[in-house]
Amino acid sequence: MERSGPTRQQYHLHHRYLIMTPTMKFTIGFYAVLFLTTLIMLCQTLAKFPLFPFQMDSLDWTAAWLITTIVDYYGACLCFCGVVIGTEESIAKGMLWALSFCLLGSPVCCLWMVLHLWRCGGTLKLEKRARHQYEEQ
Repeated sequence: MERSGPTRQQYHLHHRYLIMTPTMKFTIGFYAVLFLTTLIMLCQTLAKFPLFPFQMDSLDWTAAWLITTIVDYYGACLCFCGVVIGTEESIAKGMLWALSFCLLGSPVCCLWMVLHLWRCGGTLKLEKRARHQYEEQ
């Protein structure tokens, strides 16, 4: 006999989002503020200094786009940091990676991707997995 309604997994996932822990609220709030900050900054820069045509001779244009590019990089970097902290074997290890991303930039981000692909058998699937699970496949 086939059951109607949600499966146990669907029920669990559905209710996980209804019960908001303080950590979840903080994280959602942090990324919402980051989203608004980067969006507003980009819109203001685009309105005042259109991207095209390039105005490399204008100090105001280049300064505005330099700052916007830096904010944009750190916006994307902090999103990537959240994914890494959530998927690493320990929060401490994830935090060290995140700090490295913010201080040393995209080469370290690329290194994490290469190592993640190596450890996960060539997939970018985002799951927490124990070390022995990598070796069993």
